[in-house]
Amino acid sequence: MRRAIVQGHPQKNHHTHLHGYIYEILMSVGVFIRKNVVMTVAFAAAFITSMIVTPDAKYLYYFDFKTLTCLFCVLAVVCALKNVNFFYIIAQKIVRLFGNIKVCILALVYITFIGSMLIANDMALLTFLPLGYFVLSSTGKTKHMAFTFIMQNIAANLVSIFSCQFTENYSSLLVGVNIGGAGTLIASLASLITFREYSKHNPDKKKSYIILFSLFNFGFVIVLTIIMKLFGNT
Repeated sequence: MRRAIVQGHPQKNHHTHLHGYIYEILMSVGVFIRKNVVMTVAFAAAFITSMIVTPDAKYLYYFDFKTLTCLFCVLAVVCALKNVNFFYIIAQKIVRLFGNIKVCILALVYITFIGSMLIANDMALLTFLPLGYFVLSSTGKTKHMAFTFIMQNIAANLVSIFSCQFTENYSSLLVGVNIGGAGTLIASLASLITFREYSKHNPDKKKSYIILFSLFNFGFVIVLTIIMKLFGNT
């Protein structure tokens, strides 16, 4: 009897460790989903909709590997610049040059706007949102981070709208692009990048950011639509 009991302990410990291991995996998955809700929902939606058309070899051509490669390279460069405190040094120079936080925020928006002219708006945001964070954190004005990031996002999207040269029908372009690209959070990669960067620094303020983002961006859409109507009637 004693031998059976002794032999039973290893099996019991094995099951205990196995259950603990499974529990840790499930907890890690849960934490990942909570931190990446938008990406998880987008991935699930993409997977479900992909089942509508039977997957085949043509799916490989749906990926824009050129854009993905560019984004990877930009992320690698931005990470390297962070490691050498490049953004901190530039942020300090911006603060000393302008002095006033309002002017600093305006400068960040203009830098993002101009940067989006030279590179894609997504890559400009990946580069200049960290700069915005360092400027605000170095001055103790992180309470303005949501406003600053949203303005940088609008500036980047504005450039992408007016830099399109594949059509002369700008009235329809304004409506078609802005309702999704500028109005909503999930319809624009630039907006998702901005949301992700903000959430990284303010994980407990996601809801307030989404509300503020929606107010500013839908207001931006309304203004552009009015301009489009006025321009279309002239």
